[in-house]
Amino acid sequence: MVAVLVTLLTCPLLTVMVSPDGDTVYISTGLMVLAFLGGMYWHGLSQQMRAVVVGATCLTAGLMFVLTPGPVSLRSFLAGLAGGLAPFPTCRYISRSLATAAERNLAAAVEQAESAGRLAFSEGQQSVLELVGLARDDARAQLAAVAVSLEPDLTAKITTRLEEVDRRLERLAHAE
Repeated sequence: MVAVLVTLLTCPLLTVMVSPDGDTVYISTGLMVLAFLGGMYWHGLSQQMRAVVVGATCLTAGLMFVLTPGPVSLRSFLAGLAGGLAPFPTCRYISRSLATAAERNLAAAVEQAESAGRLAFSEGQQSVLELVGLARDDARAQLAAVAVSLEPDLTAKITTRLEEVDRRLERLAHAE
């Protein structure tokens, strides 16, 4: 819409602009606006919005041709059209490059976060294993202190459980 308004405002208000060769000079400011905006946001536009941009480009080109005062010159019109639309491929390339860089940065950030999560998990697991080891050692010390007052079956059961804790801690230590 802005491009159409720019074309509507600039073309009729100009005096006849003629090149040294005698060709009419077509002002393609509206097309440049569309080329920049369409090129930079092309990948983010829906199909309907792309159709609107293409339609606005055709309308703007038509208005530029019809509203520019002076003798009609197809060669000059095509040159103005090409000049107005020239930024489009460059803007699309820049937009694609920025999108690719953003995807790479996102992937690197995700990998870094996952790596930090794995490290934190590993450190947390190690802390838990150390705490379980300390609890086991404390349980052994307490068992040794009260073993004479306990029933032999209970002492044997506690000893068996502590040995099971030892085996599990050993397996987990070797799993790392």
